[in-house]
Amino acid sequence: ASTTASGSGCIIALDPTDSNTLLLNGNVSVSSSCGVFVNSSSSQALNINGNSGYLNAGTAGAGIGVVGPGTPGSGWSPSGGPYCDGSSGFCPQPVNIPSFTDPLENLAEPVPTGCDHNTTVKIQGSGSLMPGTYCGGISLTGNGTVTFAAGIYQLCGGGMSSSGGEILTGTDVTIYNTGNVKGVCPGKNYAPVSITGGGGSNLSAPTSGTYAGVLFFQDRAYQSTKNVDASNINGTAGATFTGAVYFPGTDLTYSGNPSVDVSSLIIAYQITINGNTSINDNLVTGGGSPIHTAALAE
Repeated sequence: ASTTASGSGCIIALDPTDSNTLLLNGNVSVSSSCGVFVNSSSSQALNINGNSGYLNAGTAGAGIGVVGPGTPGSGWSPSGGPYCDGSSGFCPQPVNIPSFTDPLENLAEPVPTGCDHNTTVKIQGSGSLMPGTYCGGISLTGNGTVTFAAGIYQLCGGGMSSSGGEILTGTDVTIYNTGNVKGVCPGKNYAPVSITGGGGSNLSAPTSGTYAGVLFFQDRAYQSTKNVDASNINGTAGATFTGAVYFPGTDLTYSGNPSVDVSSLIIAYQITINGNTSINDNLVTGGGSPIHTAALAE
């Protein structure tokens, strides 16, 4: 027996009480080859806001699990089927599951010890970044290519923003987001991650080590306060982000890539999906899934 097998889920929403904990916002189609799990007890924990929005987790028998309000067959909207009609609603029919905890809650967080950069690092156009502690965050703007060298990037306040068509590239990368660390970056407030544009971006997580399979990692100490700290990752226009996108205490808006089968694990307090996307758990090139489960081998 071992704990090396990958867990079954790849879209996991952790908010225990609110509606729209997982929201498909509009007439979008989301396909998942692995499980979709929603932890909220709300009657609309899982919600599709659109007449032809479709969540399909039935292609590999993965399934959709929702905690719901304690009434069997509830917790999702629209409810009542039909299911797996290929055009709207859910496939397969969601089922009620017991409440659960953060599957990565025991993964140790990086500990910033000093600032390698004391102010916001800004790149307009093309450039390169090295691993280290960025006290003030990272701001990328313009039309160019920014290359991330392999390693851990600790955002100690300021968060990270990329806009204006910047293309982000890098392998074996983990980006950890925190702020106001005593003795390191006091007064440097936590800020979200916002990645927009950047068609052709390709960032992938480490393939070995403590953070194998983890691309973005938000400090668990930061909890959502009316979405002011919500992050946004736009995977459209040919951008791919391989590895865990992990925001356990804050909300995440994820815009998918309609032309690429994306190898990602999405975990956040609340998740809003804005665009058509296909998610799978084939995270080999991104270090494999960081969620491990028991397995027997002969």
